[in-house]
Amino acid sequence: MTTRTITIELPEETLQKLEAAHIDLQSKVEALVEELIEHQEATDTTKHLQEVEAIFSKYLSPEQVTQAMEDHKAGKRVLGLYAGLISYTDDFADPLPDDFWGF
Repeated sequence: MTTRTITIELPEETLQKLEAAHIDLQSKVEALVEELIEHQEATDTTKHLQEVEAIFSKYLSPEQVTQAMEDHKAGKRVLGLYAGLISYTDDFADPLPDDFWGF
C-alpha cells in the first residue's frame, strides 16, 4: 500500500492540547477516515437496496417483494420480475417476407 501525505492546519492551542493529552493524531485521523469510508459504503448499500425495493414494489406483491429482496441480497436473480410486461404480436413466429431479406 502506498501512502500519501496530507496537511492539516490546526490552531497552535489545539496542537498543544493534543500533545499534552498524548493523543496520536495520525492514528485518530486514520481511524476517522476508515469510519467515514465504512459509513459511506453502508449508506450507498442502503440507498441501493431502497432503490431496488422500489422497483420490485412496482411489479410484485408485498410478499413477493420480501422474497425478491432476500434473493437480491443473496445475489440471486429474481425470476418473474417483469412477467407479463413483454408482449409480441400474433405473427411474431411467421416467416419474414423475401423483401425483408433484400431478395
